[in-house]
Amino acid sequence: MRIDNRRFRVFVAVLIALGAEAALAAPAVAESPTQGNVDKLDEQSLLDELKLFRGTRLSLADAIATAEKRHSGARTADAGFDGSTGRALYKVMTFQNDRIWEDLVDGETGETIGSPVISSIGEFDAEARKNLLALRTVRQQMSDAVRIAEQTGSGRAVGGSLMNVAGRLNFAIVVDSGSSLKQVVLEPPAGKGH
Repeated sequence: MRIDNRRFRVFVAVLIALGAEAALAAPAVAESPTQGNVDKLDEQSLLDELKLFRGTRLSLADAIATAEKRHSGARTADAGFDGSTGRALYKVMTFQNDRIWEDLVDGETGETIGSPVISSIGEFDAEARKNLLALRTVRQQMSDAVRIAEQTGSGRAVGGSLMNVAGRLNFAIVVDSGSSLKQVVLEPPAGKGH
């Protein structure tokens, strides 16, 4: 079963539409996908997930560290909280060479759950492939971006992903400050020779 990272993006977009503010770190441009009308049941489900996240012991940075340790040398390209099953889980996608691992990390114990879903870069769309390849050229890690965003947004990171802004790779991190969600977009410095 492939981890559906689109669900996290929809989760964030809907919560932002429900009144969360955006905090953008320069230089940044936020992409705000719209989902249209959200019925009350979906809205309540998402708010329940946010409540579950707020009570979760493990941080996003901890979940990233767990997945990266499991796949030595891999870099995180996408990570996010998922409480849709009523259980606190993080979905973490790591990448090395042409291989992608998608792991579930228990938000309470920090243990990985089951075997990772393994994919190759060729299974992703052109934009995702471009972002994954660009990740190789930057020094900053997703975990670095998470820490910076948590300081900037004064809260805990719910998730982070790669995005392309004006042809450049950026880390988009969503932070829960307790009263609102903030999207922090960071452009990482280029790696050596780039």
